[in-house]
Amino acid sequence: MASFYALPEEKASKGVADWRMLRRKLPEEIFVGRRTLPHQLFGREDVNRFLVNVERALDDTLHELGDRGTVDVFDLTRRLGHRVGLASWGGPGTTTGARFDALVAAFDTLDGSESFVHPDAMAAVAASGKAAEVAALATVAEHLGVSR
Repeated sequence: MASFYALPEEKASKGVADWRMLRRKLPEEIFVGRRTLPHQLFGREDVNRFLVNVERALDDTLHELGDRGTVDVFDLTRRLGHRVGLASWGGPGTTTGARFDALVAAFDTLDGSESFVHPDAMAAVAASGKAAEVAALATVAEHLGVSR
């Protein structure tokens, strides 16, 4: 692992380290082209629309929960996060049903945190040629109508 971070101190940064870790997990296509930064996604002019989307996502989540007496908080918040993001950027029909479930599964596969939480698993990801991740990215593109 020492060679993974072998940069002169003046060139090393957390950003570089994070980028290198994420590249171990995610398909190359994710790193090509446009970059979207948080301040570009949450502009003041969009806040009212986003708040409406958050309310809708909460309503959809409550509907999905139904009358269950118990809930897995981590699963609930993960799905709610996907739902809020998709409500704002995924377009109509992306926050419920089979399309939503397919997108959630794809985004879970593309979860870059795996490279930090389970770095030992990245050898298998590399050995497969990132096959699961490439397929997940294709699923996202298919369901969101984005060409790669």
